[in-house]
Amino acid sequence: MRVFLLAGIALAIAAGPSCAFAQTGTTVVVLNYTGASRAMLHAASESARLAFLAAGVETRWQIAEDPSAPTSTAGLQVFVMTKPRQSAERASGFLSAGSALLNPAYPRAYAFLDAVTAVSQRTTRPESAILACIFVHEIGHLLGLSHGKRGAMRADLDPIEIDNVLRGRAFDAHQARILRAALTSPPPPPSRIQDPPALPSIASHR
Repeated sequence: MRVFLLAGIALAIAAGPSCAFAQTGTTVVVLNYTGASRAMLHAASESARLAFLAAGVETRWQIAEDPSAPTSTAGLQVFVMTKPRQSAERASGFLSAGSALLNPAYPRAYAFLDAVTAVSQRTTRPESAILACIFVHEIGHLLGLSHGKRGAMRADLDPIEIDNVLRGRAFDAHQARILRAALTSPPPPPSRIQDPPALPSIASHR
């Protein structure tokens, strides 16, 4: 997910194999490496949970109290960070809002608060709503979705699509079927929460 510094929102995923990682329902652990308030993270997580639920997908969201503490969890992880560990994207005129790394051994997503703030100011939507859209988009990628023409998986989210995500119209019927099918796949092995690895230089799909 990328945000053009002057105009629209563009969404991207890291290049990698397309897989589904879930069981009957899946847990999403939110790891906060920023000063974001627990209230904002909770609001964003709840909005994301409802967006998936509207597609027939049950997700259980947890906010890690201490992301530096070693913890084992089966499911997916979202690292909330201030900005990417790559400065080159700024020089290109884009500010990364999030990414999904589709590594079967360690599927994970990232959300970046610099972009959340920028998009919130531009669209006049609450930061928690923007963060929820990032959560939904990147977890959607981890569960096998590619970019679509509308809804949460659009490559360019506008205020109308942000509102649609919050109203339970994040996914179309085809995307919802893909998400539900992902839940029948074998669960991934438990992964150990650790300091977020540096993001590699990767090609992005817009």
